[in-house]
Parts: sequence; structure tokens; C-alpha cells
Amino acid sequence: MKRLIMTISPLLIVFQLLIDCSTQSAAGDPGGSEITNGVVAMGGIPASGININAYPTEYLQGKSSVAAIINAVTGIDGSFELNIDSGTYNLFIIDTTTRCGACLRDIGPKTDLGTITLDTLGSIAGTVHLADTIINSSPLIIYSIGTPFRTDIYANDSTFRFDHVPQGTYSLSIAKQSPVGCIPGQDCNPGGANPRSDEVKVNAGTTTVVDTAVYIKDIGVLP
Repeated sequence: MKRLIMTISPLLIVFQLLIDCSTQSAAGDPGGSEITNGVVAMGGIPASGININAYPTEYLQGKSSVAAIINAVTGIDGSFELNIDSGTYNLFIIDTTTRCGACLRDIGPKTDLGTITLDTLGSIAGTVHLADTIINSSPLIIYSIGTPFRTDIYANDSTFRFDHVPQGTYSLSIAKQSPVGCIPGQDCNPGGANPRSDEVKVNAGTTTVVDTAVYIKDIGVLP
């Protein structure tokens, strides 16, 4: 368990995303609209009816358009296809019924992902201690860019939890919902200077506990 304490002026506090959800990662050829495909297996058996969601690597849950997510469902033989025109995506397979899933990062066009084996999903649970801040009606946002994980907190010593997390290494970002408390004319988000990272490793079938203390006066708004 890692404890991180920092003092910030009006700069955005950012725990930069570090995601390596699977050793099964692939980067495609950046050229035109081509099919990216793969096969999903569970216990060595092709898994049908499994939802596949590919998030742009800059995707921010609750702010980015959901139209940016590319979806697919596996067929009877476990196969699926994603029509990726360009760019890179983080591919999440999260099956809440079986509590199994996987994640592959930096997926691009024209990529053969081969066979993706699902593992038991894990969780992240934590507490954020805000030593010098009263949140009032404007929440703080805990999130990871390029993933479906985001939650709001409204009070000091707030707990948070992300369930159904594929195993891998993550880190979290924290920001304000709106520039409440900023001095008029002051830039509350000057480019996310002074980034810091706090890695969280999620193992299959386990809950990773995070306890973070942050001294903040004016953290930046959501990017």
C-alpha cells in the first residue's frame, strides 16, 4: 500500500495513467479502415456472447462521447471483429456474469489479436484524505484516462471502489468537476503541470486497497 502526500497551488493534480492490463498487447498498422479481430476463450473454451469495448486511449468516462467507443460481441466460436479506422484503443472485456475479463492496450487498425484468455476480475478500493479542502457541492473526480473507470467523491475521507477491473497495473487521476474556488481570472488548469503518479496493481480475483492523503488548496478542473 502506497501513501502519497503533496501540496499543490492551483495546478491540476494528476496521477498519470499507467495501464498494462495484459501481456497480450498489440499495436496495429496505422493505415486505413481495416478489421481488427480476435477470439475470446474462457478456461480454454471459446466464449460466445461476450461484450467487447474498445476505448480511445484519451477517453474520459462521463466527458468523452460514448460514440467514440467501438463495440462488438463474440460469436458462437468466440470470435469478434472491430472496425478501427485510425488511432489507438484500450480494449476491455468485462463479463460481470462470470466475473471474468481481460484488457489489451494500444490496439490499432489491422491487428490480429489471436486468442484472448479471460482471467477473474479484481477490484480497487480506497480512501482519499483531503487535509485542507472542503468540497461542498462540487465533487472531486477519480478516474483513469482510456478506461471505463470513474467515480465522484463529495467529502473528506471519502471511500471509493472500482469493481470488475481486469488484472494489470493502473494509476488514478484526481480533478475538480468545475473551477469552484478559483480566483476570478486565474487559470485553474494550466496544462496539468507537475504530474505525479501512484501505481495500483490489480491481481486476478483480489481487491487492491489504496489509501491516499492529498493536501490541496485549488486543484485543477477536469481536462
